[in-house]
Parts: sequence; C-alpha cells; structure tokens
Amino acid sequence: MNRPLIIVQPRLPLRDPHDCTDANDELAIYEAVFDTLIRREGTGFVPRLAESWTVSEDAKDWVFKLRAGVRFHDGSPCDAASACLSLLRMARADKGYTLGSPGVWRQYLGGAHVAAPDDRTVSISLATPMADLLDVLVQGYVAGPASLGDLDAGITDRPIGTGPYRVMHADNAALELARVPDHFSGTPAHQHIQIRLVPDAGQRLSMLQEAAADVATSLDYHASQSLSAPRFTRVETTVPVAIIYLLNAVKGPLADARLRRALNLALDRQDLINTVVGGAARPLLGFVSPMHFGAGDGAALPQDLTAAKALLADAGYADGLTLSLDCPTRLPDEAEQLTAALGAQLAKIGITLDIKLHSDREAYAHMVRRKEIGDLCVFDFKPPVHIQGAA
Repeated sequence: MNRPLIIVQPRLPLRDPHDCTDANDELAIYEAVFDTLIRREGTGFVPRLAESWTVSEDAKDWVFKLRAGVRFHDGSPCDAASACLSLLRMARADKGYTLGSPGVWRQYLGGAHVAAPDDRTVSISLATPMADLLDVLVQGYVAGPASLGDLDAGITDRPIGTGPYRVMHADNAALELARVPDHFSGTPAHQHIQIRLVPDAGQRLSMLQEAAADVATSLDYHASQSLSAPRFTRVETTVPVAIIYLLNAVKGPLADARLRRALNLALDRQDLINTVVGGAARPLLGFVSPMHFGAGDGAALPQDLTAAKALLADAGYADGLTLSLDCPTRLPDEAEQLTAALGAQLAKIGITLDIKLHSDREAYAHMVRRKEIGDLCVFDFKPPVHIQGAA
C-alpha cells in the first residue's frame, strides 16, 4: 500500500458540521468529507450538489436542482429530502453554535420553508428577502440522514457525507481519509490522506523539511520563509479576521468622545503589527478588515501624541487615567501580547491599563455579547457586523 499523503496541522477538530466555524483546519476536513449545494469559487459561486439554481426577483424563493445519482458514503442516495434534513438541522436554534453565539444560521434560515417537491429539487422560501443566501449555503454541509442521530448525541468521529474523501478512522491524534473514486467532481488526487495533530509550529516545519510530512499548515510566518522552490511550495494567505478593541461608550470615561479620539491618536498601528506578529498583518482602518467590501482605502489615522494629550487634559485627565480592559487568553491568540503593546503606547499619553484576563473563552464571548465589559475589551471577528466604538 502506498504511503498516504500526510498533513500536519495545529488542531484536529472533527465536530458537528452544522455548527459555525471559520477555522481553516476544521473547514478543510469538512470540505473533504462533505459537499454543499454550491461552492464559492473566486468572486462567485459554482455548482456542487446542485447542478443549477434559480431565485425569485424579490430574493425570497430559491430553487436548487440536484445532481442525479449522488450517494452518501454509506451507500444511501443523496436526494432532495436528505439535503432538506441537513438544511433544517442547520437552521435549528441549538445549531450554528460558536463561542457564545448560538443559532448563527438560524438568523438567516429561521422561518424559512425548506421542502423537497421531488427527489431532485430543493425549495427554500425565506421569511424575508436575502440576496446573499449562497454565502450561507457555502457552509451548508449535507450529511447522511443515518449520521444525524450520532451528531445530535455528540458523536462526531464517524461522519457520513458525499465528499471526495470518506473517514476511515478518527481519534485524538490522527484522521484517516480514503478517496471516493467515483465522486462526481472527479477522482481525487490521493488515494489516502492522513491528517495528524502536531500543535507545535516548529515541529510542523521540521516534519516538512525532513519529508516526514507532505503538507504543513499554519506555520510561523517568518520561519516558513526558509522554504524555497522547487522543493517546497509556500502559500501565503491573508485571513479576514480582524482583531479589535471595543470601547464602552455607554458609561465610564470612554463615554466621552474626546477620550475615544485620544486613544486613536495615541496608536501607531503598524508598530503594533511589527511588535506582535512581526509585520505579518495589515492595519485596521475601521471596524471591517481591508479584505471586506466597504473597508475603504484611506490612510490610517496618524499617531499624534501631542493632540492625544491635549484631548486627555481637555476631558479632565491631565494627570493621567486608568482604564479597565478585559482580555481573553485565546482567540485571538495574540490578545495578551497585543494588549501589552497597546498598553506601552497608551502609557506615552498617561493612560494605564488595568487588565483582567479571561481563560474561559466561551464565557468571555457571552460576557461581551451582553456588553458586560469594563472600559474596553479585545475581540476578534469577521464582518459583516455593526459594532460601535472599534479602535
């Protein structure tokens, strides 16, 4: 038997495919094991399980025509009724859950009428118009009906999909995948894939250099630059996750707009990036990342310590100010280091940060969602979200 393609990555999540995630290591597994009605390609969408679709002029009624003859990994037919079961499960109030945000998909699909008029037709009638339903369905993984009971029981290590690879074995250390030779998208390139859990980025890099692994993900930005062609192919991507500080503009000192502006003027965003991630990021010019529509292309607000101090004095804090800051210990993983660097910059205008660390990330997300923060807090997010007071 030929050696499998070996992929090493920092996490080995095999969870409920109907929960919401933006984790690249998790999505890569789902994309291998499951299919969706459609798939994003470039700036548009292409067929997957659905070979075509139509939408009404008011963007409320969507009809998807499925491919014929597709089967789940257990041999059962992937018909419209099966696809509807996954979409309805995805829209449940207890699904789409991610770090303190339950029912992520329900806010889009809640109230929708999902039906199968025939074996190859999926009809989705939304409660309100939504032109970007396809963006949601990109993560609408269709799971075999026989596996839904397991998923509801929290058993996620024996998924059944229609994807180009089926799961042969899963444990806490490795995931074994075998290709589906008759997959409708074509025969997958590799007969077997083994995904291994290797949390340390340095070890992942060494395994790649020593040919103990064929693919390594989430490598250190600078260390990975030692990989050179033709032996290695290095792929560099910019993720659309933004790390932001939310300011309490309802009560406390930061209810004063002068102080909020003083904080912005005290920052050297590029220096924060250089200090925390060695330059491997782009400055945030608003509350959406440069990768999203509407971010704008203007320059960052320049650092002006003199103006910042003047605003601080005008607000009655000429002798300095202490602000309470809530900070998670992970997600964003750079939160503590970034907050330390932020504190060093704010100290130059007389502001001291009283930092409270939170190790329970899910409880922290709930706390922020309820707006139970001190003067400011650090968070990571992907647009579209409307947040006031982002620095």
